[in-house]
Amino acid sequence: MSNQVVSQNLGLVMPGNDASNTPWGASDKLFADAFNALDARLNNVEAKPANAAVASTIGKVMLTKTSAGAYILAAPPPGLPTAGGADGQLLNILCISAFAHVVTAPANKINGNKATITFTAAVGSNVQLEAYQGIWIVTNGLGYALS
Repeated sequence: MSNQVVSQNLGLVMPGNDASNTPWGASDKLFADAFNALDARLNNVEAKPANAAVASTIGKVMLTKTSAGAYILAAPPPGLPTAGGADGQLLNILCISAFAHVVTAPANKINGNKATITFTAAVGSNVQLEAYQGIWIVTNGLGYALS
């Protein structure tokens, strides 16, 4: 009986027949390699202990400054990742410190008509953004306001 390997971040079963995720065939190896690469990118964590630019367009950003922080979020590059864009990629921003952090993007680059995310001063305030055609679309969150 074989052991299956489950991706750390996606929770999906990866092809393989042992704990080392040895693939069954050439196509399985390509799939497993792509799966591992995506899983690693989703595990990207960027800690921000001071005012700074957010470099990521995928993964998690932890706002850890011990006073209200001001962060800059670039617009995601439009288009599919295979063409150098970020469409469909998810960026999660989470407040680890209880301060009213502010994240500012270029004009109209959040939901197509906003530029600022202001978090409530509470640990756990968060927002999930999905990139689409050069705009960040808010898909989930808690304890934030857009303006």
